[in-house]
Amino acid sequence: MNALNKVLAKAAELELSAVRGILELFGQASGLRTNFAKCSVSPIACSDEEAVAAAEHMECQLAPFPVKYLGIPLSTRRLSAQVFQQLLDMLVDKLPTWRASMMPQAVRLALNRAVLAATPLHQLMVLALDRKTLKQINKILRGFLWVGRADANGGQCHVNWARVCRPLSLGGLGIPDLAQMAISLRVRWLWTMYTDPMRPWRGLDMQFSKAEMDIFAASTSMAVGNGESALFLEDCWLDGKSIKEMAPEVFALVPKRRGKVLDRCSFSWTVWFEVLSWIRSTSGPPSSEEDFAEWWSQVVRTAPRQLRKGTSSIIMLTAWWIWKHRNAAIFDNAQHSVPSLLNDIRTEAQQWADAGGRDVRQILP
Repeated sequence: MNALNKVLAKAAELELSAVRGILELFGQASGLRTNFAKCSVSPIACSDEEAVAAAEHMECQLAPFPVKYLGIPLSTRRLSAQVFQQLLDMLVDKLPTWRASMMPQAVRLALNRAVLAATPLHQLMVLALDRKTLKQINKILRGFLWVGRADANGGQCHVNWARVCRPLSLGGLGIPDLAQMAISLRVRWLWTMYTDPMRPWRGLDMQFSKAEMDIFAASTSMAVGNGESALFLEDCWLDGKSIKEMAPEVFALVPKRRGKVLDRCSFSWTVWFEVLSWIRSTSGPPSSEEDFAEWWSQVVRTAPRQLRKGTSSIIMLTAWWIWKHRNAAIFDNAQHSVPSLLNDIRTEAQQWADAGGRDVRQILP
Protein backbone atom coordinates (compact mmCIF):
# COMPACT_ATOMS: atom_id res chain seq x y z
CA MET A 1 0.00 0.00 0.00
CA ASN A 2 1.35 3.43 -0.88
CA ALA A 3 1.72 5.76 2.08
CA LEU A 4 2.21 8.87 -0.08
CA ASN A 5 1.31 9.57 -3.67
CA LYS A 6 3.53 12.53 -4.61
CA VAL A 7 6.50 14.16 -2.90
CA LEU A 8 8.21 17.28 -4.28
CA ALA A 9 11.93 17.63 -3.57
CA LYS A 10 15.03 19.17 -5.06
CA ALA A 11 17.41 16.93 -7.00
CA ALA A 12 20.05 17.29 -4.29
CA GLU A 13 21.54 14.33 -2.45
CA LEU A 14 20.95 15.84 1.00
CA GLU A 15 17.26 16.57 0.34
CA LEU A 16 16.64 13.20 -1.33
CA SER A 17 18.22 11.47 1.66
CA ALA A 18 15.92 13.43 3.96
CA VAL A 19 12.84 12.43 1.93
CA ARG A 20 13.87 8.79 1.93
CA GLY A 21 14.51 8.90 5.67
CA ILE A 22 11.10 10.49 6.34
CA LEU A 23 9.34 7.79 4.31
CA GLU A 24 11.23 5.04 6.14
CA LEU A 25 10.39 6.55 9.54
CA PHE A 26 6.74 6.86 8.48
CA GLY A 27 6.75 3.20 7.52
CA GLN A 28 8.21 2.14 10.86
CA ALA A 29 5.65 4.19 12.77
CA SER A 30 2.56 3.29 10.76
CA GLY A 31 3.38 -0.01 9.13
CA LEU A 32 2.72 1.50 5.68
CA ARG A 33 6.14 0.91 4.17
CA THR A 34 7.08 2.46 0.85
CA ASN A 35 8.13 0.05 -1.89
CA PHE A 36 10.72 2.17 -3.68
CA ALA A 37 10.91 -0.35 -6.53
CA LYS A 38 7.33 0.61 -7.44
CA CYS A 39 7.99 4.35 -7.11
CA SER A 40 9.31 6.69 -9.78
CA VAL A 41 11.22 9.95 -10.13
CA SER A 42 9.83 12.59 -12.53
CA PRO A 43 12.37 15.40 -13.07
CA ILE A 44 11.33 19.04 -13.50
CA ALA A 45 13.94 21.45 -14.89
CA CYS A 46 16.76 18.96 -14.16
CA SER A 47 19.64 17.86 -16.34
CA ASP A 48 19.81 14.23 -17.48
CA GLU A 49 22.66 13.58 -15.06
CA GLU A 50 20.71 14.97 -12.10
CA ALA A 51 17.64 12.94 -13.02
CA VAL A 52 19.58 9.67 -13.31
CA ALA A 53 21.44 10.37 -10.06
CA ALA A 54 18.16 11.07 -8.24
CA ALA A 55 16.61 7.82 -9.50
CA GLU A 56 19.66 5.84 -8.44
CA HIS A 57 19.76 7.47 -5.01
CA MET A 58 16.06 6.72 -4.40
CA GLU A 59 16.43 3.25 -5.94
CA CYS A 60 13.40 3.72 -8.15
CA GLN A 61 12.67 4.05 -11.85
CA LEU A 62 12.91 7.23 -13.90
CA ALA A 63 9.52 8.36 -15.29
CA PRO A 64 9.75 11.51 -17.41
CA PHE A 65 6.69 13.69 -17.96
CA PRO A 66 3.86 13.34 -18.83
CA VAL A 67 2.83 11.22 -15.84
CA LYS A 68 -0.55 10.51 -14.28
CA TYR A 69 -1.70 11.63 -10.84
CA LEU A 70 -5.17 10.62 -9.64
CA GLY A 71 -6.06 9.82 -13.24
CA ILE A 72 -5.05 13.29 -14.51
CA PRO A 73 -2.08 13.55 -16.90
CA LEU A 74 0.57 15.99 -15.65
CA SER A 75 3.09 17.59 -17.96
CA THR A 76 5.57 20.46 -18.02
CA ARG A 77 4.47 21.17 -21.60
CA ARG A 78 1.23 21.29 -23.51
CA LEU A 79 -0.43 17.89 -23.52
CA SER A 80 -0.24 16.08 -26.82
CA ALA A 81 -3.06 14.36 -28.67
CA GLN A 82 -1.56 10.99 -27.69
CA VAL A 83 -2.38 11.66 -24.04
CA PHE A 84 -6.04 12.27 -24.86
CA GLN A 85 -6.06 9.16 -27.06
CA GLN A 86 -5.90 7.11 -23.85
CA LEU A 87 -9.23 8.64 -22.80
CA LEU A 88 -10.77 7.69 -26.14
CA ASP A 89 -9.44 4.13 -25.83
CA MET A 90 -10.96 3.92 -22.35
CA LEU A 91 -14.37 4.88 -23.75
CA VAL A 92 -14.13 2.32 -26.54
CA ASP A 93 -13.17 -0.39 -24.03
CA LYS A 94 -16.37 0.31 -22.09
CA LEU A 95 -18.57 -0.44 -25.10
CA PRO A 96 -20.29 -3.83 -24.70
CA THR A 97 -19.94 -4.51 -28.43
CA TRP A 98 -20.64 -8.25 -28.27
CA ARG A 99 -24.20 -7.72 -26.94
CA ALA A 100 -24.92 -4.13 -27.94
CA SER A 101 -26.95 -5.18 -30.97
CA MET A 102 -29.31 -7.10 -28.69
CA MET A 103 -29.85 -4.13 -26.39
CA PRO A 104 -32.95 -1.99 -26.82
CA GLN A 105 -32.14 1.59 -27.74
CA ALA A 106 -33.52 2.76 -24.38
CA VAL A 107 -30.87 0.65 -22.59
CA ARG A 108 -28.09 2.07 -24.78
CA LEU A 109 -29.38 5.55 -24.00
CA ALA A 110 -29.23 4.83 -20.26
CA LEU A 111 -25.67 3.48 -20.60
CA ASN A 112 -24.74 6.54 -22.61
CA ARG A 113 -25.96 8.94 -19.94
CA ALA A 114 -24.76 6.99 -16.88
CA VAL A 115 -21.44 5.51 -18.06
CA LEU A 116 -19.98 6.80 -21.31
CA ALA A 117 -20.85 10.48 -20.88
CA ALA A 118 -19.73 10.35 -17.23
CA THR A 119 -16.31 8.83 -17.92
CA PRO A 120 -14.57 12.05 -19.14
CA LEU A 121 -15.98 14.26 -16.35
CA HIS A 122 -12.99 13.78 -14.05
CA GLN A 123 -10.60 15.09 -16.71
CA LEU A 124 -12.99 17.78 -17.93
CA MET A 125 -12.92 19.34 -14.46
CA VAL A 126 -9.18 20.03 -14.82
CA LEU A 127 -8.21 19.89 -18.49
CA ALA A 128 -9.49 21.96 -21.37
CA LEU A 129 -9.90 19.26 -24.01
CA ASP A 130 -9.43 20.45 -27.58
CA ARG A 131 -12.31 20.43 -30.05
CA LYS A 132 -10.94 17.43 -31.93
CA THR A 133 -10.94 15.26 -28.81
CA LEU A 134 -14.46 16.37 -27.81
CA LYS A 135 -15.66 15.65 -31.35
CA GLN A 136 -14.21 12.13 -31.20
CA ILE A 137 -15.85 11.51 -27.80
CA ASN A 138 -19.21 12.64 -29.17
CA LYS A 139 -18.67 10.36 -32.18
CA ILE A 140 -18.28 7.35 -29.85
CA LEU A 141 -21.38 8.29 -27.86
CA ARG A 142 -23.42 8.89 -31.03
CA GLY A 143 -22.33 5.62 -32.62
CA PHE A 144 -23.18 3.55 -29.55
CA LEU A 145 -26.57 5.20 -29.18
CA TRP A 146 -27.74 4.58 -32.75
CA VAL A 147 -25.98 1.38 -33.88
CA GLY A 148 -24.28 -0.07 -30.77
CA ARG A 149 -20.66 0.49 -31.86
CA ALA A 150 -18.03 3.24 -31.79
CA ASP A 151 -18.95 4.85 -35.11
CA ALA A 152 -22.06 5.43 -37.18
CA ASN A 153 -22.53 7.05 -40.57
CA GLY A 154 -24.91 9.92 -41.24
CA GLY A 155 -27.80 7.79 -42.48
CA GLN A 156 -27.91 5.77 -39.27
CA CYS A 157 -28.27 8.86 -37.01
CA HIS A 158 -31.98 9.60 -36.75
CA VAL A 159 -31.77 12.95 -34.89
CA ASN A 160 -29.27 15.82 -34.96
CA TRP A 161 -26.74 15.40 -32.14
CA ALA A 162 -27.26 18.93 -30.85
CA ARG A 163 -30.95 18.12 -30.34
CA VAL A 164 -30.08 14.80 -28.68
CA CYS A 165 -27.97 16.70 -26.12
CA ARG A 166 -30.85 18.92 -25.06
CA PRO A 167 -32.48 18.30 -21.65
CA LEU A 168 -35.57 16.09 -21.57
CA SER A 169 -37.72 19.12 -20.80
CA LEU A 170 -36.61 20.72 -24.09
CA GLY A 171 -37.27 17.71 -26.29
CA GLY A 172 -33.81 16.11 -26.08
CA LEU A 173 -32.62 12.76 -24.78
CA GLY A 174 -30.70 14.16 -21.82
CA ILE A 175 -27.19 13.18 -22.95
CA PRO A 176 -24.92 15.99 -21.70
CA ASP A 177 -23.27 18.35 -24.16
CA LEU A 178 -19.66 17.71 -23.14
CA ALA A 179 -18.34 20.97 -24.56
CA GLN A 180 -20.81 23.02 -22.51
CA MET A 181 -20.36 20.79 -19.48
CA ALA A 182 -16.57 21.27 -19.63
CA ILE A 183 -17.05 25.05 -19.51
CA SER A 184 -19.48 24.83 -16.57
CA LEU A 185 -17.15 22.52 -14.64
CA ARG A 186 -14.21 24.87 -15.07
CA VAL A 187 -16.31 27.94 -14.25
CA ARG A 188 -16.97 26.26 -10.91
CA TRP A 189 -13.28 26.76 -10.07
CA LEU A 190 -13.80 30.51 -10.53
CA TRP A 191 -16.86 30.43 -8.29
CA THR A 192 -15.03 28.47 -5.57
CA MET A 193 -12.07 30.84 -5.81
CA TYR A 194 -14.28 33.75 -4.77
CA THR A 195 -16.62 32.01 -2.32
CA ASP A 196 -14.22 29.72 -0.42
CA PRO A 197 -11.06 31.57 0.66
CA MET A 198 -9.82 28.54 2.64
CA ARG A 199 -8.97 26.49 -0.45
CA PRO A 200 -5.16 25.90 -0.46
CA TRP A 201 -4.87 26.60 -4.20
CA ARG A 202 -6.59 29.98 -3.90
CA GLY A 203 -4.30 32.73 -5.19
CA LEU A 204 -2.59 30.61 -7.84
CA ASP A 205 -2.55 31.96 -11.37
CA MET A 206 -5.12 29.59 -12.84
CA GLN A 207 -5.75 29.84 -16.57
CA PHE A 208 -9.26 30.17 -17.97
CA SER A 209 -10.51 30.58 -21.54
CA LYS A 210 -12.34 33.67 -22.74
CA ALA A 211 -15.61 31.70 -22.96
CA GLU A 212 -15.29 30.60 -19.33
CA MET A 213 -14.50 34.12 -18.13
CA ASP A 214 -17.40 35.58 -20.13
CA ILE A 215 -19.92 33.06 -18.76
CA PHE A 216 -18.75 33.68 -15.21
CA ALA A 217 -18.99 37.46 -15.66
CA ALA A 218 -22.49 37.20 -17.17
CA SER A 219 -23.71 34.88 -14.39
CA THR A 220 -22.35 36.65 -11.32
CA SER A 221 -22.03 40.06 -9.72
CA MET A 222 -19.63 41.35 -7.08
CA ALA A 223 -20.57 43.14 -3.86
CA VAL A 224 -17.48 44.99 -2.65
CA GLY A 225 -16.76 44.60 1.05
CA ASN A 226 -13.21 45.28 2.20
CA GLY A 227 -11.90 45.06 -1.38
CA GLU A 228 -9.50 42.17 -0.76
CA SER A 229 -10.84 39.84 -3.46
CA ALA A 230 -12.59 42.06 -6.03
CA LEU A 231 -10.55 42.61 -9.19
CA PHE A 232 -10.71 46.33 -9.88
CA LEU A 233 -10.90 46.15 -13.69
CA GLU A 234 -12.44 42.77 -14.47
CA ASP A 235 -15.06 42.02 -11.79
CA CYS A 236 -18.65 43.25 -12.06
CA TRP A 237 -18.71 45.48 -8.96
CA LEU A 238 -20.16 48.68 -10.52
CA ASP A 239 -23.94 48.11 -10.68
CA GLY A 240 -23.40 44.63 -12.07
CA LYS A 241 -20.88 45.76 -14.68
CA SER A 242 -17.09 45.82 -14.85
CA ILE A 243 -14.75 48.61 -15.91
CA LYS A 244 -13.54 46.25 -18.63
CA GLU A 245 -17.10 46.11 -20.00
CA MET A 246 -17.94 49.78 -19.51
CA ALA A 247 -14.68 51.22 -20.87
CA PRO A 248 -13.01 48.63 -23.12
CA GLU A 249 -10.70 51.19 -24.74
CA VAL A 250 -9.40 52.30 -21.34
CA PHE A 251 -8.99 48.66 -20.27
CA ALA A 252 -6.92 47.96 -23.40
CA LEU A 253 -4.40 50.61 -22.29
CA VAL A 254 -3.91 49.12 -18.82
CA PRO A 255 -0.95 46.72 -18.31
CA LYS A 256 -2.26 43.17 -17.97
CA ARG A 257 -1.44 42.84 -14.29
CA ARG A 258 -4.38 41.94 -12.12
CA GLY A 259 -4.88 44.62 -9.52
CA LYS A 260 -7.37 44.39 -6.69
CA VAL A 261 -9.50 47.10 -5.14
CA LEU A 262 -7.21 46.77 -2.10
CA ASP A 263 -3.96 45.39 -3.54
CA ARG A 264 -1.83 43.35 -1.18
CA CYS A 265 1.30 44.40 -3.09
CA SER A 266 1.27 47.60 -1.01
CA PHE A 267 1.96 45.42 2.05
CA SER A 268 5.06 43.75 0.61
CA TRP A 269 6.19 47.08 -0.92
CA THR A 270 6.13 48.66 2.56
CA VAL A 271 8.07 45.76 4.05
CA TRP A 272 10.75 45.95 1.36
CA PHE A 273 11.01 49.72 1.77
CA GLU A 274 11.52 49.43 5.54
CA VAL A 275 14.06 46.60 5.24
CA LEU A 276 16.12 48.43 2.58
CA SER A 277 16.07 51.57 4.70
CA TRP A 278 17.11 49.51 7.73
CA ILE A 279 20.25 48.21 5.96
CA ARG A 280 20.92 51.69 4.49
CA SER A 281 20.46 50.59 0.87
CA THR A 282 19.90 53.30 -1.74
CA SER A 283 17.80 50.98 -3.95
CA GLY A 284 14.01 51.07 -4.11
CA PRO A 285 11.58 48.19 -3.46
CA PRO A 286 10.79 45.74 -6.28
CA SER A 287 8.00 46.73 -8.63
CA SER A 288 5.45 44.49 -10.31
CA GLU A 289 6.79 45.35 -13.76
CA GLU A 290 10.35 44.05 -13.22
CA ASP A 291 11.68 40.55 -12.68
CA PHE A 292 12.44 39.87 -9.01
CA ALA A 293 15.72 38.07 -9.76
CA GLU A 294 16.93 40.99 -11.88
CA TRP A 295 15.94 43.44 -9.14
CA TRP A 296 17.82 41.33 -6.57
CA SER A 297 20.97 41.35 -8.71
CA GLN A 298 20.69 45.10 -9.25
CA VAL A 299 20.40 45.82 -5.50
CA VAL A 300 23.46 43.68 -4.77
CA ARG A 301 25.50 45.32 -7.53
CA THR A 302 24.75 48.83 -6.26
CA ALA A 303 25.81 47.95 -2.68
CA PRO A 304 29.43 48.53 -1.54
CA ARG A 305 31.60 45.54 -2.36
CA GLN A 306 32.16 44.53 1.28
CA LEU A 307 28.39 44.57 1.95
CA ARG A 308 27.16 42.67 -1.11
CA LYS A 309 26.99 39.22 0.48
CA GLY A 310 25.21 40.62 3.51
CA THR A 311 22.74 42.51 1.30
CA SER A 312 21.97 39.33 -0.64
CA SER A 313 21.41 37.43 2.62
CA ILE A 314 18.97 40.07 3.92
CA ILE A 315 17.01 40.02 0.61
CA MET A 316 16.75 36.23 0.80
CA LEU A 317 15.66 36.40 4.45
CA THR A 318 13.02 39.07 3.72
CA ALA A 319 11.57 37.13 0.77
CA TRP A 320 11.38 34.02 2.95
CA TRP A 321 9.53 35.83 5.76
CA ILE A 322 7.09 37.54 3.38
CA TRP A 323 6.28 34.11 1.93
CA LYS A 324 5.79 32.64 5.44
CA HIS A 325 3.63 35.60 6.48
CA ARG A 326 1.44 35.25 3.37
CA ASN A 327 0.97 31.51 4.01
CA ALA A 328 0.02 32.21 7.62
CA ALA A 329 -2.58 34.71 6.42
CA ILE A 330 -4.04 32.25 3.89
CA PHE A 331 -3.99 29.00 5.85
CA ASP A 332 -4.14 30.17 9.51
CA ASN A 333 -6.19 33.39 9.14
CA ALA A 334 -3.31 35.43 10.58
CA GLN A 335 -3.61 39.21 10.35
CA HIS A 336 -1.25 41.20 8.11
CA SER A 337 1.08 43.26 10.29
CA VAL A 338 4.06 45.20 8.96
CA PRO A 339 5.62 45.87 12.42
CA SER A 340 5.31 42.20 13.41
CA LEU A 341 6.88 41.01 10.16
CA LEU A 342 9.71 43.54 10.37
CA ASN A 343 10.42 42.43 13.95
CA ASP A 344 10.63 38.79 12.82
CA ILE A 345 13.05 39.70 10.01
CA ARG A 346 15.30 41.78 12.28
CA THR A 347 15.29 39.13 15.01
CA GLU A 348 16.33 36.33 12.68
CA ALA A 349 18.95 38.52 10.99
CA GLN A 350 20.47 39.20 14.42
CA GLN A 351 20.40 35.48 15.17
CA TRP A 352 22.29 34.81 11.92
CA ALA A 353 24.88 37.39 12.92
CA ASP A 354 25.22 35.94 16.45
CA ALA A 355 25.64 32.44 14.98
CA GLY A 356 28.73 33.55 13.04
CA GLY A 357 27.27 35.18 9.93
CA ARG A 358 30.06 37.72 9.41
CA ASP A 359 28.58 39.18 6.22
CA VAL A 360 25.20 39.71 7.89
CA ARG A 361 26.87 41.25 10.96
CA GLN A 362 28.63 43.82 8.77
CA ILE A 363 25.41 45.10 7.24
CA LEU A 364 23.29 45.30 10.40
CA PRO A 365 22.94 48.80 11.88
